[in-house]
Amino acid sequence: MFEHLRYEVQRHRWLARTDVPVAPWTTLRIGGIAPWVLWPRDLEEAVAILETLTRQDIPWRVLGGGSNVLVPDTGSLPWVIVKLDRLRQVRTVDGVVQAGAGVPAPKLCMWAARRGLGGLEFMSGIPGQVGGLVWMNAGAFGRSVADVLAAAWVWEPGLATVVQVLPASAEFGYRKSPFQARRSVILQAAFRVEAQPPEAIRAVLQEMKRYRLQTQPLQDRSAGCAFKNPTDGPGSAGQLIERVGLKGYRIGGAMISPKHANFIVNTGSAAWSDVVRLIEYARARVWEQLHVWLEPEIEIWHGSPPRGTNPPIVGGPDGSGGASPCGS
Repeated sequence: MFEHLRYEVQRHRWLARTDVPVAPWTTLRIGGIAPWVLWPRDLEEAVAILETLTRQDIPWRVLGGGSNVLVPDTGSLPWVIVKLDRLRQVRTVDGVVQAGAGVPAPKLCMWAARRGLGGLEFMSGIPGQVGGLVWMNAGAFGRSVADVLAAAWVWEPGLATVVQVLPASAEFGYRKSPFQARRSVILQAAFRVEAQPPEAIRAVLQEMKRYRLQTQPLQDRSAGCAFKNPTDGPGSAGQLIERVGLKGYRIGGAMISPKHANFIVNTGSAAWSDVVRLIEYARARVWEQLHVWLEPEIEIWHGSPPRGTNPPIVGGPDGSGGASPCGS
């Protein structure tokens, strides 16, 4: 399957490696071996790589910051991994901040803060990259990406170029964006900002960091929020899991954090199956006792996809998607 890819890599001199461990690229530190990893160096090269993989029917996934994803850990993965880490240009254009998909959210916030550009502070604690944040409409502290997104530059199956998209806010929802249904890969995004004193922005960032340190297990290996908060439930996902007595509950090396019940942490030896079983057990207990069905926020990669489907996961987010600070 990969002989054609080897030819394309050599012909275009794409930056690539074979047999790469993926676990170090995920915040859970769980994952198998990628047969190929490709790093596009600009938007045009990213389109060429994604179009080539799709046209040649080679299964692929985009992996961003790895903060909202659970990757299988049994041997060789069935996908080529595309990493957008090198798409990291940040600049201001016509009053908005443009950032490549591979820019980590905390670094984007600090870049804006130093220049007195406010409005992005809520992203500062999301350990994902720009592409994943936009793809999943990540959010925290009552705000989400949809509130500040001015435009996105995407590639979609069937396209031979980058397309600029100006989505309406009505197309977004809680952890949902129009890019998911269209199987878009976010390559760049522009965010609306407002001029503010840098010291005022830094004060907000420090207060948000203080709150996260007090309430979330930031020092542990996790994928951020395990479940989405129910939109009409009797509490947040963390509150419901705590209510059924699962704080500190373990399956194998995976544990529901004693500090925040909507975080599943890797205590050091967790396998993909441990985390999946713990997710299923927690949602079953909440359903049985409280009659609320929790939806996972973590993107769980399952085995071999049907050839040609290739739903993009970004950094995450990213996926990368990006893991988002949870409600209390």
